[in-house]
Amino acid sequence: MRPICIFLLAILFGTTTLAQSTGANRTDAVPNDSTALKVIASKLNSYTSVHITEKVYLHLDKPAYAPGDTIWYKAYTVIGPRHQPSALSGVLYVELISPKDSVITRQVIKLNSGTAAAELPLPALAPQGIYRLRAYTTWMRNDGSHIFMTSPCLSAFPRINQLPQHRKPMTCSFSRKGARW
Repeated sequence: MRPICIFLLAILFGTTTLAQSTGANRTDAVPNDSTALKVIASKLNSYTSVHITEKVYLHLDKPAYAPGDTIWYKAYTVIGPRHQPSALSGVLYVELISPKDSVITRQVIKLNSGTAAAELPLPALAPQGIYRLRAYTTWMRNDGSHIFMTSPCLSAFPRINQLPQHRKPMTCSFSRKGARW
């Protein structure tokens, strides 16, 4: 049993050292780091020049809204990795999506030099829940809905005067049982 273990260890170490010695002399197979970086950068630049991407950003006036409120927002459309103002699209679509994933309101807004400002009134009888704003351009539809701007943290809460009122006044009493005065 012992000679077999020694034989297997000798084969293992022999092949490891053989593999290391043959790979150490071959420097032509692996390019250096600066050449590889230049190749990757040139391919990335050629891809982004052919495949132009447009992005939309929305700035909202507040994080939460009550039914009947108005959402004021400003939209920015930018192009490419440098985030320069986009002139590709002249129209922006903004949709208010309910908690049940149905479109409640859709606005079509004209873009001026890649920006637009608008308002979106919430319905007065909107049920409580998490609503989303989705914004996109026609150019963005070419790449699919996964690149649309979506704001998932828009909540509609009932107004204070719409909260249920308690019919009985709340009372609080403390007993002296077990207490030491």
